[in-house]
Amino acid sequence: YEMGKALLKQGKVDEGVISLEKAAKLEANKSYIQYQLSQAYLKAGQNGAAQEALARYRDLKARERATPGARPTETPSEPRP
Repeated sequence: YEMGKALLKQGKVDEGVISLEKAAKLEANKSYIQYQLSQAYLKAGQNGAAQEALARYRDLKARERATPGARPTETPSEPRP
């Protein structure tokens, strides 16, 4: 996850997407990873994939809010679209 964010900051969008996709597979229930992945897809011009990742992010956030005592996840570093 952190590697993907760093790659994106360096302008290495394709590599950042790959890194974030791997992170999303390893930790499928982490909403903040889905959010960052959606932003990476947007930067890569993959709008359809970005919308899917954003939908997963929203679904996971809704589940977190509905689960009493759920531990909050990291806040996205980018503003929501």
